Amino acid sequence: MTREEMLRSVQQLDDFRQRMRSVACASAYAPVGLAGSVECANVLGQYYELLSEAACKWGVGVLQEARRRPSPWAEAAARAGGLAGMVRAQGVAFAWDTSFRTSGGTHAVADWSFEVACATYNLAAAASAVALNQSLKEAFQSYQRAAGALETLAELSRRCAWVCEDMSGDTLSVLQALMLAQAQKCLYLQGHKMQPATLEITAGQCAEHYAEVVSRLRDRGGRPFCHLSPQWGATIVANEMLYTGLMHFHASTSLGATHQYGAQLARLGEAMGYLVRAREECRRSGLHGLHPEVDAAHALVAASQASALRDNELIYHEAVPPLDALPPIRQGRRMVSSLQPLELDRARTLARAQNVDLRELQAWP
Repeated sequence: MTREEMLRSVQQLDDFRQRMRSVACASAYAPVGLAGSVECANVLGQYYELLSEAACKWGVGVLQEARRRPSPWAEAAARAGGLAGMVRAQGVAFAWDTSFRTSGGTHAVADWSFEVACATYNLAAAASAVALNQSLKEAFQSYQRAAGALETLAELSRRCAWVCEDMSGDTLSVLQALMLAQAQKCLYLQGHKMQPATLEITAGQCAEHYAEVVSRLRDRGGRPFCHLSPQWGATIVANEMLYTGLMHFHASTSLGATHQYGAQLARLGEAMGYLVRAREECRRSGLHGLHPEVDAAHALVAASQASALRDNELIYHEAVPPLDALPPIRQGRRMVSSLQPLELDRARTLARAQNVDLRELQAWP
């Protein structure tokens, strides 16, 4: 790679940085809808692929150039260890505005890998933003791709010397778990044709994912998310309660179908308890977006409970057993997982085609 080629690549990257800045500013001050969020994701994806290409070429390309066609520039770049070394030598700092603090300032690092990490983080954010404007089926995939980008970022962050709270392993584990919870919720909301046993498993896994997010937040003492609105954490807690209640409700439907009426009432009572708590969380925290969903589930379970209680009192006369005496909740294979965004797949394909291991480059630690 010649100096002129390298400068052209630098110009391309800078052009995309300016485009990303303009798109980000536009979306920060006005709703962008599906078209706007897709445009933002496309720009971020193209920038990530340019970074991938640069990592391959500048990580080993300058070394090959120095051997093939010696020149003072190529030899200096080779001695520096590619672009990563040159970035450090020149003191160029890549900047990141803290995501979760309103007055957190800017985090700047003179390391090429930090810019790659920032681009990966933005890919995850773009995928989740697109999901908000998609159908449930499409959003199911987008949230899993966001989780995949965060998983890749966590691997990169572990290998690097720089420290950034937004990109620490603990922070990313919370966000990845949340993306998987959102994907599972999309799957459940598509399940109007599912059998009660499948809905029981789907709702149960949804509750587990949200519970995992709550647990990881508690382990971190809420950092850095404690700087967000209290409604953010309350929404996660309310979703955990909502889907735990729905899990018990669907389990009760299966019990009623097999004439286990006392056990059915026990599950319905447990479901109602969780949904009452979910409603209270929505009311206390002002969760106007989630409140209608919780109210609908509460009304559904209340009607089923009243009907089952009336039938048992008039016809079946079965005792209501304690919860620990009931058949266990059905378990199943995990329905969601972290998927690699297409841009990450293309980056790895490019690296393999050039016989480059991205993990071993100084330009991509």
